[in-house]
Amino acid sequence: QLERITALQPANLIVSYGINDVQHNLGGSPEGFAQVYESYIQQAAKAAPGARVFVTSILDVSPAVIEEYPQYGNLGQYNEQLKAMCERNHWVFIDSGSLNAEIQDNLESDGIHLAPDMCLKWAENIVDAVGEAV
Repeated sequence: QLERITALQPANLIVSYGINDVQHNLGGSPEGFAQVYESYIQQAAKAAPGARVFVTSILDVSPAVIEEYPQYGNLGQYNEQLKAMCERNHWVFIDSGSLNAEIQDNLESDGIHLAPDMCLKWAENIVDAVGEAV
């Protein structure tokens, strides 16, 4: 997406990826994951040097998914690393953890991805955080 970011020169970059990368154990640990994630975001930030960067937290998954992929049981550690990464780089960390209480009843059948109604709540949470920060 770097070419697109360069062409658009957005005022805000909202970065939300990572849930699938946790399953694939990107970086080998929460710390390694954050290092890889940080390098990707730095590239995006360089492509739009005037943009404010926002990074969303990773939301909970179902207990069945954690049973199959134990690394999902460490999402709190992943989010701590993402928050520290944001602080280091002066990016805004959007903590959507307040939505976790509702998530279990609002996941797709894979137990990972949000159902449409939950996507809307999550998007509203992001919009609110961006509005507060700018």
